[in-house]
Amino acid sequence: MKTLIHTRKYPAKLLLFGEYTVLEGGQALALPVWDFSGEWVFEGGGAQSFGESLSELAAWLVERERSGSLEGRWMLHRLRADLLSGAEFRSSIPAGYGLGSSGALVAALFETYCTECARLESLPLGRLRAMLAEVESFFHGTSSGVDPLVSLLGKPLLINGDELKVVSGRDWAARGRLALFLFDTQQPRQTAPLVAGFRKRLAAEPDFAKAIDALKAANDAAIYAFLHGSADELAEAWRRISALQVRHMQEMIPEGVAGLWREGLATDQWWLKLCGAGGGGYLLGLTADWDTTRATLGAERVHLLGFLD
Repeated sequence: MKTLIHTRKYPAKLLLFGEYTVLEGGQALALPVWDFSGEWVFEGGGAQSFGESLSELAAWLVERERSGSLEGRWMLHRLRADLLSGAEFRSSIPAGYGLGSSGALVAALFETYCTECARLESLPLGRLRAMLAEVESFFHGTSSGVDPLVSLLGKPLLINGDELKVVSGRDWAARGRLALFLFDTQQPRQTAPLVAGFRKRLAAEPDFAKAIDALKAANDAAIYAFLHGSADELAEAWRRISALQVRHMQEMIPEGVAGLWREGLATDQWWLKLCGAGGGGYLLGLTADWDTTRATLGAERVHLLGFLD
């Protein structure tokens, strides 16, 4: 018997600014990306299914509920019934690319099967984030909870230490001075070793710590410029981020794209930066000449997110 009641789409998440510096208390800005999304279905029709892992997650939730360690009240009997009836979570969000594929699934689970969601508007963001992080820890061991929170709310989120704030998003223009895009490195990624290496360098290398402080300042400037609609300030801050990362965070940049990264900076044609942990998956790019950038980097490797005036 089909009992699913939520059939909306859950968007991907993009950490636009704050990769790594957010680990050191810096600001970060996360956005929903509706170009990629996931949804509940009872029959085929999607790029990716979480069928097997979803069944394992359901069993994990049941075990945590039995042990009394699961936050909130869940209708897990209904979840199991739906899975037996053929429910799947179909997603176009590429896994391992830094766009929150597991976060969208967790958001969908929470909204559909957790009774706490009935009072979503009254739940403090910190409490909501903690509940979502607990469930997403099934996939990653630990979770900040940001990915599923952005997917659930479908709104931009400003992160400043422990403070969370929903902010107004920028309207994408049909055409504009700057184009924001994703660049596919066409390489797999592993987040945990990169984060561990970052923390090790931060503790052992004073010059690296100074570079991260400079990166925090550039990120803060970029966030302000993005939210307040200043294209010139955004481009300048983005250039600084790109230059700092390629100089001080080379281990996060796949060898196959490091040359393109430097070429963009040298020619001022495009500016690449990390998308999440780096190491593979997507990079983020900004350009003032989308047509040339698309032709040079390859139409099959770039995905336009939108234009900014």
